[in-house]
Amino acid sequence: SRRQRQMCIETGVYAQLSKQLVESLFGEDPQSDGTFNLGDDVVTYSSDGVTITLTITSPDGTTTTIVIPVGGI
Repeated sequence: SRRQRQMCIETGVYAQLSKQLVESLFGEDPQSDGTFNLGDDVVTYSSDGVTITLTITSPDGTTTTIVIPVGGI
């Protein structure tokens, strides 16, 4: 169904976002802040050691900000 396809696409997007973020923050050359592209969106991230802040900017300029506590990571 259409809803199932949409959910599958969303899951893939979240998996790619997670993979890129983990590699950027904890990979061989960790960075406390940076930017990468996810499809047509631009993801900017920063970490202060307490939280990770993600700002996702869509092509139309709409932004979504997500703050993730680092405590358990």
